[in-house]
Amino acid sequence: MPLTESRFAEKTAAVVEAVLTAPGDSDPALRRAVYERARALTAGPAVGAGGLPEPLATFVGKVSTRAHAVTGADVEGLLAAGYSEDFVFEAIVSAALGAGMARLDLGLVAVREAGAG
Repeated sequence: MPLTESRFAEKTAAVVEAVLTAPGDSDPALRRAVYERARALTAGPAVGAGGLPEPLATFVGKVSTRAHAVTGADVEGLLAAGYSEDFVFEAIVSAALGAGMARLDLGLVAVREAGAG
């Protein structure tokens, strides 16, 4: 069952909205795009940058699929591109949340399928 159908749907939706719409250094629309891109990358093969500018698109891909490999050099690359530290933090949180929610959805589907079998 996807998260939207789970008993936690209301609470998780509130967390997502708080992260994506709270005042910050980054535009909420861009945070939402980062979140959606991370969900798409985590849920399966995705092509292209999903409308995100470089080097942000590459960074979001790395946070979403290989978070363990993110280094200070990755962050420095965004700072050198003109992004603020607050912006980078907001991008990391949005990407991690998107990836995590996609993984949660996949896990809930697996539980439902195991129970049906």
